[in-house]
Parts: sequence; structure tokens; C-alpha cells
Amino acid sequence: MKKELLFVELLISVLLMSFASAVTFQKTAVNDVIIPEFNQPANFLLTLDDVDAGLYHFYTLTDVALKPEGDLTLKNGENKFDFSVYAQERLKTYSGGYTFVYGLKSNTNSGDYEDRMTVRVIPLKDAIEISSDTINPDTDKITFYIQNMERAKLENVTAKFVSIFFNEQRTFDINPLEKTEITIPINQDEAKKIKAGVYLINAEFNTDSGKKSVEGKLYWAEKEGITTQESVQGFFIKSIKSTKLNIGNVPQTVSITIRKNIITRLFTSFNVKPSSVRNDGLGVIYTWNKELGPAQSLIVNAKTNYFYPLLIILLAIIIIYAYIKYTEKKVEVLKSVSHVKTKGGEFALKVRILVKAKKAIQGVSLVDKMPAMTKIYDKLWTVEPKKIDTLNRRIYWDIGDMGAGEERAFSYVVYSKIGVIGKFGLPEALVILEKDGKIHEITSNQVYFLSEQAKRAD
Repeated sequence: MKKELLFVELLISVLLMSFASAVTFQKTAVNDVIIPEFNQPANFLLTLDDVDAGLYHFYTLTDVALKPEGDLTLKNGENKFDFSVYAQERLKTYSGGYTFVYGLKSNTNSGDYEDRMTVRVIPLKDAIEISSDTINPDTDKITFYIQNMERAKLENVTAKFVSIFFNEQRTFDINPLEKTEITIPINQDEAKKIKAGVYLINAEFNTDSGKKSVEGKLYWAEKEGITTQESVQGFFIKSIKSTKLNIGNVPQTVSITIRKNIITRLFTSFNVKPSSVRNDGLGVIYTWNKELGPAQSLIVNAKTNYFYPLLIILLAIIIIYAYIKYTEKKVEVLKSVSHVKTKGGEFALKVRILVKAKKAIQGVSLVDKMPAMTKIYDKLWTVEPKKIDTLNRRIYWDIGDMGAGEERAFSYVVYSKIGVIGKFGLPEALVILEKDGKIHEITSNQVYFLSEQAKRAD
């Protein structure tokens, strides 16, 4: 799914890259999060500056829908909008940052303007956290909270909460970055039979996409107790999350220890600075110590990025390979081109070819092919060719022998009565030489000329 979205984004960028934006887009995120289960939009304050007055409309060819829709009457100068971004069907199974291209199109064809915007598509299960503080076993009701981790607000949410303690349905609001507390009465006599520990609570939400379940935890405490959790995620970017939680009602000192070897330590980062770092042979031991009050936790997330060592190895292989290929070459051929002004206004180019011998070579010849639809101006040779094949449009130079490190430069001018628009490609030059009784052919680099270069030169 992510590859498909990236392909669509690339396609849109290619289609729109030729439109130069004169309008200034300024985006202020009110809430850059889309929660697709609730058709929850991301909201921005969009300011358009340097706008010519007229009718416009927003458009995009990506997996989002935009509001405002339809035609907009814009005034000269600055215009401000409450701008909303909704996930389309394909994006509702996506998770993470999503950058898309959108445009402002003039109804009078006076110009199209494009911009990029990034939203975060966060599934409901990642947008909220269901948990509780330490629950006193003597209570006749349980209070847990739904922590909104994002700035998106969810209103009139209906969910059914099921755990070993209760089975209850409630309707409530979930405010941005806040905790929504839910209190449910329980049978105290039955609750006393339940051992202290961490218990799951399943919340089944009624959403626009049907029923969606999110799991949480209830901490049924005793007078003392520390819970320890450790999870490992990822492969190339491996994350180890260690959690110590005080589920008791008295302060306790906890310790978390993580060991890394001398290699992986270079590519490992932590969310919390360790209390101590100690070398142990070929390894390094990191230790975190903290005193936790009731319901407090120590969370250490160690993230090791294995992409970096792989990238270093790959880069070393590429450099070694390139060096080997470079040293194997006996001669290097560099071709370049520049625009030439003419009195008659003809389109003219000066072609330069530099031949560099890395080793002593014999029997060197240079062959270049004239660009299509051009003629040679035969008065500006740096080295006059041995032969010009007008039928096959080829120019031949007999260079002869070259010593190691020797360079030879050749140039000539071609012209055409027909102008060039856009990108103009020149054929590659070819060096033919004899080495150890074998004939070798080495081609030059590919050269292009853009009509914009001629305009700038003029």
C-alpha cells in the first residue's frame, strides 16, 4: 500500500512539475492528523498570497479529498481559508506521514499553482491509549482513562468496554491531547476475588468504518508491586522498549539494564539518558535508575538503526567497484557543448572533446558524429580532422600514440538554419585504440543542450 501511494505521489509530481507557482501558500496546522475510522479530517489555516482576483478551485489527484470544494472567488493579494483534508478509501488502510500535491486552478486559465502538504494518517488504535492509574482493590468503582495522543477531537463516540470487571457501553467525547475518564461501578465482593495484576480492557468503538477494537490495560494493585514489560519491534530499525511500572501505592526504586556491543552502540539511541555507562569486555552496559511514585513508570526505548552500517558497507562496495572500473580505463573521453552566437542568427554550437590517456597507448583514433540537421563550419578547427564523412555525418581524427597522462583537445562548430526548442541531444564521441594487440572502443559522456541555455547566452 505504501509503495502504491509513493508511486502516485511521484506521478503527480512529474505531471505538475512544469507549473511554476507564483502564488505563495502558507499553511498553519490546526490539526494535521487524519483518523480514518471516523472520517476525521486534518485541519489547516491556509493563506494564499500574491493572488490575482478571480474564480479558482482546489484540486488534487491523490488519495485525499479537500475542502472547501467547488469554485472560490479570490481577491487580489491575501486570502485565508479553513482548509480540511479527508482520507479517501485507499488511504484508510495507510498509516504514517503522507505528503501529497494539491493545486489551485484558475477558472479563467490564467494559471495553475501547486503546493505540497503533509498530513499524518493515524489509525484509532495508535491515536488513543486506554489505561488506568493504580486501582485500589477496596473500591466499588473503576476509573480508567482514554488518552488522546493527537490534536484531533472525536465527538459523540460510542464504545463498549469489556473486561474481567465489567461489560458497559458509554458515549463520550475525546478531546485533543487530553484524558477522558470513564468511571464504571463494579461488584466489590466479586472484585476482591481477583488477584492483583494487569488486566486487559477491550474497547469496541462504533466508527464510520464499522466496529473497531482497541485494547487497554487496567492496573489492579496491591500495596507494593512493580510490573516489567519489554517489547521488540522492527528488523533494520530495531526498537527495544523496556517499561517499569509501579502499580503499588508506595515509592520504589527500579532499574533497567541494556547491553550493547562495541559496534551496535554506535548506531543506538535512547529516549532517556542512562544513569551510568560501563564497559564490559567487548560490550557496553547501560543502566537506568529511578524512584517511582504510585502509578509512575520508567520507559526506556533503545533504537538501533542497522541501515547505517549496511549503508556504509554498500557505499564502500560502490566506491571500490568504481575505483576498479576507473583504474581499468586506459583513456577518458570528455565531451562538452556550448552555444555560439552568429551574425546571421543561425543556431550554432561549439563541440569540445578532450582525450586523456591514463596509460601509454598506441594507434589512437577519434570519431565523432555530427548532430542531426547540422552542418560543419570548417574554419574553426582546433585540430583539423583526417576525414569528414558527410554521408554518414562522421568526423575522423588520427591521434596516433599517446603517453601516460597526455591530453589532446579537439573542437569544432556546427550550425543549423533550424532553431532548437527544448532538449537537444548530441551523439557520443568514440575513441578507438590498440592495446596489447586488441582493439578497444571507449565512448564519451552523453551531452545534452537545452534551448534555455541559448537564451541565457544571448
